[in-house]
Amino acid sequence: MTESQRKNSVGNFIDFLIERKSVTEQQAMALKSIHQQRLLFGMLACRMNMISVEQLHDVLIQQHENKINKRIGELFISKGLLSEDQVKEVLEYQKKEKQEDIPAELLMDIGILPTDIIEKEYSDFLIYIKESK
Repeated sequence: MTESQRKNSVGNFIDFLIERKSVTEQQAMALKSIHQQRLLFGMLACRMNMISVEQLHDVLIQQHENKINKRIGELFISKGLLSEDQVKEVLEYQKKEKQEDIPAELLMDIGILPTDIIEKEYSDFLIYIKESK
């Protein structure tokens, strides 16, 4: 069984938490939304310390006001804020992260569950996956 087949057959950590009633459907939807926002190109470039929040804000404002129909990475290159290699690096990281499950760290970052509960649930989740093989 491949990794993706295993994930599809046993679900993911968030689904596991919903099933165990550790998080609600609404909390799960919020987590998924936050996870997606964290994977936006500009946010990733900021988190990777390639651009500042101010630079991201300025480019987004210019893109919106001027109705520029370019991808944001292209805009950063044209403004000299990122190199082509840096854009590729962000895109590769973005692609990798989109394939991953929502990280348990996100639960801690936004305070939905206490750390000790997250650790216990994640440990149980790993056992569940192992037993589902």
